[in-house]
Amino acid sequence: MYASNHAVCWESCTSLAGTVVHRLLLQEIHHDGSPDELRFLLGIVSVRFSKIKFCLITGLEFGIVPDTPEYLKVENGIHLMCFGGRNEIKIEELKKKVQQGQWAEQFDVVKLCLLLLLHVFLIGGDERGSVPIWQVRLVDNLDGFNAFP
Repeated sequence: MYASNHAVCWESCTSLAGTVVHRLLLQEIHHDGSPDELRFLLGIVSVRFSKIKFCLITGLEFGIVPDTPEYLKVENGIHLMCFGGRNEIKIEELKKKVQQGQWAEQFDVVKLCLLLLLHVFLIGGDERGSVPIWQVRLVDNLDGFNAFP
């Protein structure tokens, strides 16, 4: 399946995932245990979800977000090539770029999709707003993105 086809399915997938997460959060149990875990009541069973389990399932890590000046502009990266170096990039514009299917470099679409993933799912940013420039620069440098906490 082409990346643009995945982008078309984006809206329905995020809507379903949002509904599932919302329903799960409604079942949260407040407890006096470790602050690094959440507990939910599913039926009559109490389920525990910790940072460690999150990291094992997703392959991600928890850590301190480095200072944003560490992420420098990448010459001929998506910031410049796809958005003309502008500092305000709306999420809707980002989604349209992914759906267009025309990129200067083969990794541009990967970087655009990673940017959506980072902003919407990992950081939990508002889909109605703009992407912070540090996120664009982070994704532009794939080595930096892979080392991101």
